[in-house]
Amino acid sequence: MRSIAVQSLLNIGSRSFSHLLNGIERYLALLRYLASAGVSSAGGHGNTEAKNDILTAVASFWRHNRQMVGIVFDKLMQYQIVDPTDVIGWTFLNGSVVGQLREIEKPLNLSAFEWDLLKAALDKANGRVVIARRKIATLRKEDDDARAKAKASQEMEVDGNAKHAGKYENQKSEATSKTPFFCFVSCLAISRYFCSMFSGRTRFDIRYQMN
Repeated sequence: MRSIAVQSLLNIGSRSFSHLLNGIERYLALLRYLASAGVSSAGGHGNTEAKNDILTAVASFWRHNRQMVGIVFDKLMQYQIVDPTDVIGWTFLNGSVVGQLREIEKPLNLSAFEWDLLKAALDKANGRVVIARRKIATLRKEDDDARAKAKASQEMEVDGNAKHAGKYENQKSEATSKTPFFCFVSCLAISRYFCSMFSGRTRFDIRYQMN
């Protein structure tokens, strides 16, 4: 059933590359459902056997056009229907069946086509690692900037409080230093007032006695 669904989709997309992309995008939910073997793949892994069946169906449909096999494999990885590890595992399994082993415990006799599949899968995996590292670097930079801004605002707040406290102390010291001067001026004004009153009253008494 899974193979029939995939090959039917590939038959629709066999007219042109744009037909292939439109078919994958239109039936993306179905392809992911088939890759998960009907089980929710919220964890992002799916079912390895189901993904191998999808890759086998693609290779079987395009068995006379290996270039299209590589293109479809790449698009399946791009849309995260299969993972690069699934393509690598399928390639080695396919190489062991098709190419046969040279000798026991010796490297597999992979063809140039299968090496191309391996290279494409490794490049896709490395690209995802690079993207993940960039995201991590961006998040770290944003976190460092946020911490620097928070620290700067705290320092500005402390400096503002210290400046306000210093201004208050200066005003207090100025007021304290001016207090004796104000007392002296007040005493002088009061003494002058009483002296003027006394002298005026004395002049009035002398004039009264003379009259």
